[in-house]
Amino acid sequence: MNKLSAILLLSIIFSAFSSKETFIEQLQIGKFTYSIYSQSKFLHDDNLNAEFFIVKTKSSKKNLCSSFKNGCRNDTTFIKGGYTSNKKELIFKEYYYSNYSKFSDSIIKRFIPDKSGALHLSKIEQYKEGKLFIE
Repeated sequence: MNKLSAILLLSIIFSAFSSKETFIEQLQIGKFTYSIYSQSKFLHDDNLNAEFFIVKTKSSKKNLCSSFKNGCRNDTTFIKGGYTSNKKELIFKEYYYSNYSKFSDSIIKRFIPDKSGALHLSKIEQYKEGKLFIE
């Protein structure tokens, strides 16, 4: 293997691992089956190491929606998230750890499937200290 081939191979391997998706689970919402993955990325504009929940249909590789799983900068966690689902919707919860008291400290995003299985944002709720926050 020559030097150029080795560099190309290392570049391909590095790029594959830099945005690797890790399967978490499959879930059922209505008559549709979705797959949840975890994906890590570096957000240059925010200087943030982020990990996202990525949602795809069982039969497609297309991303339907996403939400923060974790966001860190310099070993400090700024965002932490989770998800749950029921028969009708997928619910993401994100918690923000910052000193900006005038903003919400958490958000809940609800997604519902349409007739074809695409997920649509149906409701966003912002909270501050456990109470519904209205700007």
